[in-house]
Amino acid sequence: MAVIRKLADPAWRDAPGGIRVLIRSGPTEALSAARRASRAAVTADASADPYLHFVVGAALWSTQDWAGVEQLTDEEDGVAPAPFSRDLLTDLLRGDPELYDWYESEVVGPLLELLSEKNGSRPSASGTSPTEGPSTAGTAPSPAPTSAPTISTPPTPTPDSGSGS
Repeated sequence: MAVIRKLADPAWRDAPGGIRVLIRSGPTEALSAARRASRAAVTADASADPYLHFVVGAALWSTQDWAGVEQLTDEEDGVAPAPFSRDLLTDLLRGDPELYDWYESEVVGPLLELLSEKNGSRPSASGTSPTEGPSTAGTAPSPAPTSAPTISTPPTPTPDSGSGS
């Protein structure tokens, strides 16, 4: 039975490097955005990493604001608080593996868990599921024997192959 639940309000979460991010909930929308980002990247460039763009797409949809992010300036002090933008978040994720891993674990991981729970009663279509069911590929029939089995018998002695006595 489906249960309707109210989505959680956006919440500030601590991320690596002293960054705080305002994350909104919405698994269906986040998955949809992640899939669109991945598909668009691969369509534009066949060598693009679809999973990287999946994670970035989910992060872009989920993140509404941030704190603790700075950017370089032309000023003497060199840095200033960076205003949140999708482009800057993309740049940050592509340049900071620790933050990327955090989004993969904390934002994308729960989305994939939801999908796995939804599909938990079925084996994977690719056959790689840990709960693999019976194979649908079928089994090849055993080949039919082509002749009766043979028994090896000693050759019949010929009259001139005697013992020589």
